[in-house]
Order: sequence, then structure tokens, then C-alpha cells
Amino acid sequence: MWSKCSQKGGTSDRITVAALIDDDRVWALPLWKRFLPELCERHRVQGIWIVRGVGKPVGRKGGAFWMAKVFGLGSAMILGLFAARRRLLVGTSWKRISVENGVPLFFTPSANTNEVSAWISENEIDVVLLMTTEILKGKILSATRFGIINNHASVLPAARGVYPFFWSVIENLPLGLSFHLVDEGIDSGPLVAQRIFESRIRELSMLAFYRAIFRLYPELALEAIETASQGRTLSTRFTLPSDYFGFPQKADSMKFTEMGGMIARFSDLYSKPPKLKEV
Repeated sequence: MWSKCSQKGGTSDRITVAALIDDDRVWALPLWKRFLPELCERHRVQGIWIVRGVGKPVGRKGGAFWMAKVFGLGSAMILGLFAARRRLLVGTSWKRISVENGVPLFFTPSANTNEVSAWISENEIDVVLLMTTEILKGKILSATRFGIINNHASVLPAARGVYPFFWSVIENLPLGLSFHLVDEGIDSGPLVAQRIFESRIRELSMLAFYRAIFRLYPELALEAIETASQGRTLSTRFTLPSDYFGFPQKADSMKFTEMGGMIARFSDLYSKPPKLKEV
């Protein structure tokens, strides 16, 4: 059964799309509040799945205590204030954007459940847009017609894994945003969209960079859907190492600072997202 969103428009090139998203109210919810109406105008959006089982306890890697230890108390405080402000000002919910756009909403403890992969197959989903930190495996990888598309904040294949901006600075790699098809590896599938930006390291914090690329997500996501649906893939313009990086340690953070990198600054809390210049 088609969703109300999927019945909009009438062009023959509309793709049946679904989204699989972490229950993230800092980055993902504000983005999808903006993007979902546009996506509905362009394609048939059959459903949104919210993954509620991927959480980060405060004391674990990626949590507040870890950030304070590795990035420093000042940067951790700014990141915390940014997150609190975004949650306060987002002004919507997953249920609300679902109702407003006529898109069915589902919840799951994991992206890898049989329920999710069966739903994708039964609804003949062409493309899934992925925005979860969970590593996909099993049936879901072959459930779509054209593939599952993930986004990653680096010039893939370089800086795979977590904190790609951080590692790109340390390894003196170009900055970018990549969309790729998901395979059994981590950030290792074929490219379907990519932008490369000027590396203004001393002017750009990690937080500012992520704010900027989230503004670009809709444009590149639509481009990636088109590329994947045509059975095409892309090659990056650079010859780069395909290295995977995990969570940084304090020594890595010190090197990041020595290279001119910044995690966050107070101006990131109130300034507009910077405009990134493509190269």
C-alpha cells in the first residue's frame, strides 16, 4: 500500500525510497524536518524507520565524559551546549513530520531485524537512505532494488570510520562529503555522490564543518539516489589511502590541535553554518 507521500506528483522517474535513521534529535531530526517535504516531491517515500536501540551511555566512547577527557572540557562543554540548544529549538518530532508529510513511521531496536528487512522487500523499496551508526549486516544488505545509501564526512575511500574530520586533519587529507552504497565493510561501498572542499583548517572547527555539510545533505542525497537508480558509481578525483580510523585518544587530540584543528568554538553556537567552497 502506497503512503500519501508516495502518491504526490506523477513523473515516471520517481524512485520508491525509505529511510533508516537513528533517533537523533540534534542532527537527524532537524535535517529531516527540512528534507522530507522535498524528498516527497521528488520520489515515493514509503516509510521512515527510527532506530532506537543505538544509544551512547554518557561514560562510553563518544559520550560526554569521554569527550571531556579526549577533546578537553571546553570543547565538550560547547558540544553539550550545542546539542541542548538544538533539542530545545527543533520544534518538531518524528511523529509530527511523519503526519505532516503523509509518511508512515516505524520504530525498531535495530536496523538488522528481520522485521525491517522483510518490510523493505515486501514494499519493493528501491533505495534506503541510511543515517545510523549501526553496522548493517545480513538480509537487509540485499533487500533493496538499487541499494542502501550512506553518507560519510570525508573524501572516501580516505578516513573511513568515526570522526572523519578529525582524522582528515591529522592525516592532512582533503575535506569532503561522500555518499556510498553500503556493503559488508565500513564506509567501503561504491561512491554515488561526492563533494570535495577547500581545507580551511584554521578557520573551520569540526562542529562548524558538520553543520555545513548537513546543510548540503539534501542536494547530495537526491544526486546519490539518481546515480544509484541508474546503476552507476563514481570514482574520487584523488588517489587516497583507504584507511579506517577508530575513536581518538588524548594524544591524537593533541596532534589535532598542533595541526591547527579545532573541535568547537563558542561562535559555533550562534553563527550561521559556513559556506564550503568546492575544489
